[in-house]
This record gives sequence, C-alpha cells and structure tokens, in this order.
Amino acid sequence: MWGDTLEEALAASDDTFHFTNCSPQHARFNQNPETWLGLEDHILSTVAGTMIRAAVFTGPVLSDDDPFYRDIAVPLSFWKVVATVDEVEELHATAYLLTQADLIDALAGTADVGPVFGAYKTFQVAVADVEARTGLDFGALRERDPFVTAGGRVRAGGLDRVELTSPSQAIV
Repeated sequence: MWGDTLEEALAASDDTFHFTNCSPQHARFNQNPETWLGLEDHILSTVAGTMIRAAVFTGPVLSDDDPFYRDIAVPLSFWKVVATVDEVEELHATAYLLTQADLIDALAGTADVGPVFGAYKTFQVAVADVEARTGLDFGALRERDPFVTAGGRVRAGGLDRVELTSPSQAIV
C-alpha cells in the first residue's frame, strides 16, 4: 500500500479486495497468525516506518487435483513473492509457499487428497520454485533471491524449502 500520494496508496490497497483477485481460502488459514496472516503482518511490520517499499505478489498454486467445495475448485497451496528495494537501492526478493490442505480436506471431506507438506505450515522456497509451480516468470527477481546463492545453489543446506515456524527464520 504505497504510492506518490495518499490517494494512490489507498487505491493500491483497495485493489487487493476486488472479486477478481480472490481465491478460496479457509478462514482458519487466512486469519491464522502462524500462516497467511502472520506472514503478511511480518512483511508489513518489517517495512513499516522505513523508506523500504515492498511489492507483494500473491496467488494460488492451481492444480488439476484441487478438490471442489460447493462446485468451486479450492487451491490447496498459495505462494507469495516479496520484492523490496532497500535504502541503498538494492533489489531483494523472497518467496514463500503455504498450504491449507488439511483444513480443506476436513471441510470438503476429501481425506484422500492429503496435505501437500503438512498442516498449517509455511515454507520459504526459491523464487524459481514458485515460477515452476505456477508457470509465472518473475524475471530479475529470480536472480535477487537470497535463498539461492549466485551460483544457483540453495543456501538452506541443500534443501529446496525451509519450514518457517517464525517469520524471523526467513533467509533474507
């Protein structure tokens, strides 16, 4: 929520609430301080009161295997890619993958689907991993991901994802 004027900032904030920008999320996933809401709050509190601007890209991981609830396909996982420019004009990007699979399984009675990674978990992943799962191209953000070294190796001890039990564990 930023812009050159207060009106632009408010319009940018309002744009996140359009119906065409919505994906079904279970309330306990969306409002959980340890998953979706917690990650959003961490991002906002990190840049609040600084001159750092953050652009947060968010979306579902769509799959042909997504279960249906009331005739609507419900994504089991969601991603976030956060791009920031710091005080010295340095670009940074981090990516996260979150699942609501267990909540949806219980709601839709789709116990055979099973969780993607486990219940109520948040993982930091490489921007390139979000690209591979979604077919999106984040261009230069892929190259500015501190989760991956300049040589393309994952910094997290060779793991392709790291479970975060606290936002402070993120590799930034």
